[in-house]
Amino acid sequence: MTLNDELKRAESYEQGALALLKTLIVTVETCISEATIGPLGTAKPLRALAQFGESMDARGVLLYEPNQRPNGESLANLSTSGTTRALVQRVSLPVLVDTAAGHMEIIGGPGDRVNLMVSGELPTLSRRLLQGREASHVLAFPIRDDRRQVLGVITVELRCPQGVAASAEPLGLWARRLQQLIDEATPLLLNLRVVTDPSLDKSVDLPVLGDTMRGVLNRLLSFARHKEPVLLTGPSGVGKTTLARWAHERSSRSSQPFEALSLLAVPDELLESTLLGHVRGAFTGAERDRDGAFARVQGGSLFIDDIDALSPRAQTVLLGVLERQSFRRLGEDHRREQNLDVRFLFGSHIDLWALVEKGRFRADLLQRISGFTVAVPSLTHRQDELPGWARYMARRYASQHGLPPTSVTDAAIHKLSAVDWPGNLRQLDQTVRRACIRAEERAGRDAARIVVEAEDADNAILEDSRRAPAAATQTAASGDWRSLAEQAVLAFVAEAERRRRAGEAPLTLEDAKLFREGVVLAAVSLFGKTDGFRALGEDDMVLHGNHTKRLTSAQRFMEKLELRLGGVSFYGFRRT
Repeated sequence: MTLNDELKRAESYEQGALALLKTLIVTVETCISEATIGPLGTAKPLRALAQFGESMDARGVLLYEPNQRPNGESLANLSTSGTTRALVQRVSLPVLVDTAAGHMEIIGGPGDRVNLMVSGELPTLSRRLLQGREASHVLAFPIRDDRRQVLGVITVELRCPQGVAASAEPLGLWARRLQQLIDEATPLLLNLRVVTDPSLDKSVDLPVLGDTMRGVLNRLLSFARHKEPVLLTGPSGVGKTTLARWAHERSSRSSQPFEALSLLAVPDELLESTLLGHVRGAFTGAERDRDGAFARVQGGSLFIDDIDALSPRAQTVLLGVLERQSFRRLGEDHRREQNLDVRFLFGSHIDLWALVEKGRFRADLLQRISGFTVAVPSLTHRQDELPGWARYMARRYASQHGLPPTSVTDAAIHKLSAVDWPGNLRQLDQTVRRACIRAEERAGRDAARIVVEAEDADNAILEDSRRAPAAATQTAASGDWRSLAEQAVLAFVAEAERRRRAGEAPLTLEDAKLFREGVVLAAVSLFGKTDGFRALGEDDMVLHGNHTKRLTSAQRFMEKLELRLGGVSFYGFRRT
């Protein structure tokens, strides 16, 4: 039976992909047996792997090992290096990785001519990982559509110690033969349905799953079983922290610690200490030894959210730790270096490759952390989930506050479904909570049930603080921002006088800083931390990495003011 016949008879993507990987291994063995000269003619294929790119589809990473280890476990860190993937993506041609020599060469080219070009050094850690599973060479092939757009990468690992630093020219015929096989199989492979894991429906943390998220979770589950870093991308509020914890609980480290760390909440000057820890006297204020996140989660998983907020120096520190797989606390002697045993998950709501192009994020660090990437869709692209989430959130709110059974009518769901949710699940949850409060007040204390009606949802939507800044932006664009600013100033002075007459906590001239600090928080809320400061003309502050400290200062001022004024909340100026 030919490969095409197997793909036509396959009932799922996994079956088809495994058939393709097995055929590749057999074809490599045939190519080797036909070779009569050259050190690469002594190669032995070890394993083949298929990995699709950064997308929301359900295809993850699939491995075929003809001689699997006795315990049946797959090898860790299966994804080939980010440097290799980036090269295959760019040239859309096969690449040979010589792990011992540490370089990569492009194989193939127009017509029958073989073009060889040294493309750069393979990162030290990638070399060490590949050599640890006896792979002296790796052949990497693009998975291309009919427009030659690269959708993923297939790698075949070889053991050939005699071929280290040998010319890749004899592989030209192999590569063209294997690439043709992949190109012919790809259309059939892409048409196969992806069968999602049945365990996805039993998740307590993710009680609502639409068709899109089912595929995303299937992809994440595929990655969770290995040790390679995972990068979760997607807008704020889609649940990246929940997904990171979900992946940890389905990994071999589930019984070990898990910790989530948002870089937006950590001032730049404390970031290294937060990650690495410090010893007493390492810097001003370091009055005692303290472990960092790396030490606290040894053996477990660490989720670092808002990785785009890393300063240039912190990016260098993190890359060094990932490459060495070891760390030491600030101020500690280098002889106290500790081995690192942490599974990393990273999160970002910003396009990191765009930051690389702008020179604001290291390309080598991004390649290192994006081996397994999962794009988490916004709520806009998960509309089939909104009714389920709204009803679940209402039940959860009632349970948390000891309320009677709470339901949401179809009319209320219709109201919630008719608006956009830039804050995604987080924003929807806050709105549902406000709607529940209104429904509770209307039902009265002795109600046996609470029903969220359309009017409750309508009022909760109108009270949404996330919509206030957007409305202000539209009004400002019309040229009326000066009158709005004047109204705010007059309202502040009037409130100060009212409080003086009533004997309440006073509003002082110092408190007028809320306008300046509010502008900072509103800009960050609207555009994100970096672009928010740039919108205010603070490019130098961003360049020198001081914007995180400035944001923290604004947040602390607003919190202290709210506390002094008796818990008054300034909508739109809350912690972002």
